[in-house]
Amino acid sequence: MRPMQYETSSLEILFARQRIATLKELKGALGTDVYMTVLRKLRPLGYLCSYSHGGKFYTLEKLAQFDEHGLFRVGAACFSQFGSLLNTAAHWVTGSPAGYYVAELNRELGVSTKDALRILARHRRVVREEMAGYLYCGGRCRTPT
Repeated sequence: MRPMQYETSSLEILFARQRIATLKELKGALGTDVYMTVLRKLRPLGYLCSYSHGGKFYTLEKLAQFDEHGLFRVGAACFSQFGSLLNTAAHWVTGSPAGYYVAELNRELGVSTKDALRILARHRRVVREEMAGYLYCGGRCRTPT
């Protein structure tokens, strides 16, 4: 018996109707309950996973219209050309000569970044110094004069 075939065109039709989709919607479009089947069909289309909502939302790379900061938002769903929240936060912090406090980066990225910044500091991808809260920097943080 030949295995069942799933058509990527059903995913393209779904994304033509709506720019983002959840895993449940993608499974429904393909007619499968298997996560790996969805990923296998998304891969050749080129897809992005949201850095907000725990990666709940998906979109196609060709649909993403990134702003000058590398972000793409559809409603509350946030996507980044840098990928995950960890990579996005690292990019923003290391690219800023002044660094960021958690509240500042939260505002810029539209999500809570506290845990991500703590993980980045623990893995030495960014540096943090305590100055009226934690300031996260790409290199050595400069003490204000």
